[in-house]
Amino acid sequence: MFCVSLNFHNTDVALRESFPHGAEMLDDLSEGVLLSTCNRIEVYGVGDVYPFVENWFRDYKSKLFLYEEDRAIRHLYKVATGLDSMVLGEDEILGQLKDAYEAAHAAGKTGYELNTVFRGAITAAKRVKTETLLSKTSVSVATLAASACVRFWDEQQTKHGTDRRANVLMIGGSGDIGGKLLKDLWSYDRFDLSATVREHGVREKAAAVDYHDRYIALKDADIVISATKSPHFTVTAEGVAEADAGAEPKDRLYVDLAVPRDIDSALSPILTIDDLEELAARNNERKQDAASEASAILKEELETVYKDLAFHDLVPLLTDPPPGIPALTEDRKRLLYTFREEATADEFRTFARVMLRLSQTYSEEAL
Repeated sequence: MFCVSLNFHNTDVALRESFPHGAEMLDDLSEGVLLSTCNRIEVYGVGDVYPFVENWFRDYKSKLFLYEEDRAIRHLYKVATGLDSMVLGEDEILGQLKDAYEAAHAAGKTGYELNTVFRGAITAAKRVKTETLLSKTSVSVATLAASACVRFWDEQQTKHGTDRRANVLMIGGSGDIGGKLLKDLWSYDRFDLSATVREHGVREKAAAVDYHDRYIALKDADIVISATKSPHFTVTAEGVAEADAGAEPKDRLYVDLAVPRDIDSALSPILTIDDLEELAARNNERKQDAASEASAILKEELETVYKDLAFHDLVPLLTDPPPGIPALTEDRKRLLYTFREEATADEFRTFARVMLRLSQTYSEEAL
């Protein structure tokens, strides 16, 4: 088995987007799976890799990663579990990998080896997802801010017994964090969004508000987010008091993503960029711990698949031994199965190689 890979480690987006080949590459292989995402173009295959590379990746060889045998299997497992992702632990790749495998399987391009390793990689990824916090621990300031907004509104809905959507006002926020936060909030489908700038990539989803009318919009807002480069407060306690004059008191969450601060600290509850970055740092430590746990799971699952592949090579000896080799008794078969369970992958593969060499020797002597 092999894997050839163009991914975010060794290529930029423009190169990957311009790669001219697709599923037709698999026609050269007895077994093959094409995994093509925004961050990677990878072919997992069985066959002679070097003519394949020359035929399809000749112009990309200086950028290409090539993995063979154990390294190819290990790479597949790392990809499936999110340990090789740009965002450590993201689990979108698992769905993409499953789709790629199922497409190849439906096309008749997977045999025993690829079926075994892909199903094993998917199993390993599911274990990592359920047994660790790797995919559940965000280190993105925007994602953490969005989660805080969701928690706040959950609490408000419970407190007031309402199921209405929250009104969110974004002041500024044309940078990466502000734009990502607005998109994250939109994805929850629980917020009505307004913004004083229009460069968020969600123009049709956020109502436009003139900056000078921000306090008018703030009056109805349940959550106010500010992310500008202004040297002065964009939201002051005095301005809020004037906007809310004569209205029923309401709880409102303030999220300040600016440095220096945009929102008057007299307002509360307020979540600042320092709060979010501190949480992100703590989560990063947790994520590294989770990555270590995921690596341990990976090692266990790789041991299993290596032994499964080695055992498959021995099956003909058990079911139809060649001339000169007596059939194994049931007791010896049970002993073999026990050894497979208890031995390391290296031990069992060494045993399998010896058995196969002996069977070949006996067969030649019998002839």
